[in-house]
Amino acid sequence: IVGDIQVNTYRGTHTYGGPGVFELKMEDPNRNEGVLNMVGSVDTPFAIRSLLIIDPQAGHNNSVKLLNPATDNACLNREWIHNPAAYDEDGDLLTVSLVSCRGFNGDPIPTYQYPNEVSTEEDIFIIDEFSGDVTWNSPQIVGEYNIAIRVEEWRYVNGDLRKVGEVVR
Repeated sequence: IVGDIQVNTYRGTHTYGGPGVFELKMEDPNRNEGVLNMVGSVDTPFAIRSLLIIDPQAGHNNSVKLLNPATDNACLNREWIHNPAAYDEDGDLLTVSLVSCRGFNGDPIPTYQYPNEVSTEEDIFIIDEFSGDVTWNSPQIVGEYNIAIRVEEWRYVNGDLRKVGEVVR
């Protein structure tokens, strides 16, 4: 990864007592200053969450991997497309959506806006739920933006489509 970017790796081990849905959260107090699509970004922690679903009927599950880096550069007034390249080694059906960025205690940031809502122009910011393509048709204001992408894993269990995991970038 080029530029002034740092990769943090967090490792831990936990044993769960049995089946259930468990929220995994990480909060880092060091969000960049000057992010345009939220108020007071430097004073707002960076937080992400994922869901670990332990379901004996669904069997073993590997979390989805996001193969493309989380950073990308857009050009003013030019279409921007980013794809996290979600990959699931179990072959589960993946759906992708945009969600609000999170801050204190892993809660949604009250002042968060999607990038197209920062400008008064009529630009469009969308995601294709199956391909994972995030498209911003015409960025209007130069600066840094934050987005969050949720990837849900689905699997047929006894003939029913069941959610078996969730990762948020």
